[in-house]
Amino acid sequence: MDGRAGEVPGALQGAAVWLRPPEPGCEVEASLPTVSALGGGGGAPDLVRVVNTVATQCHRLRLRHARA
Repeated sequence: MDGRAGEVPGALQGAAVWLRPPEPGCEVEASLPTVSALGGGGGAPDLVRVVNTVATQCHRLRLRHARA
């Protein structure tokens, strides 16, 4: 690593890292989405998959809150 901002030493390039780790006592959904479907090449199709996964999870949360 050359010390660029935002990089985590020892992390694989393109690997997900926690921006804010979960705190004890906070509810975390047991089945968080995975990004294992991402290919190794990167690029726009991978970004589309990530955005789609995030949008789906946000939609599920909104539906869950609406039912409560």
